[in-house]
Amino acid sequence: MHAQLTVLGPRVVEAMKRTPDFLFLVMNEFAHELGAYRERALLLVDRLTNEHSPQRFDATLTALLSVLEASPRSTSGSTEAERARIPPLWRAFVTQHLSEIAAGKRILMSAPGVTPALLPAGWRLGDDDNHEWPASQLPPAP
Repeated sequence: MHAQLTVLGPRVVEAMKRTPDFLFLVMNEFAHELGAYRERALLLVDRLTNEHSPQRFDATLTALLSVLEASPRSTSGSTEAERARIPPLWRAFVTQHLSEIAAGKRILMSAPGVTPALLPAGWRLGDDDNHEWPASQLPPAP
């Protein structure tokens, strides 16, 4: 990516704080494409921690899942208890893997801290080979 564009990444993340819901995922993707991986992950964790609306929580968690090597396959919403339980786990996980995230690396599903507890019940992730996690547990990376 052109170096002049990457300086926009942190500004896009800052704008995400005030972005209306209908543009949030677009701005999230834009920040990712501009290489603002660290700033974006930290903002998403903050938003996840402070978001109590089920739809906004689920959208934020879906965006945050992009730091993992797998992608969301099915989401079935979240309960109030899950919305209270999950954010501290993600904050610890992002803190633990911040240097990898900042470098734009996606975290392997076999990495320390990747547990089903990061997801609401009923949420499933999948890899490019159509393995589903946590139901079947993704195979370890080669």
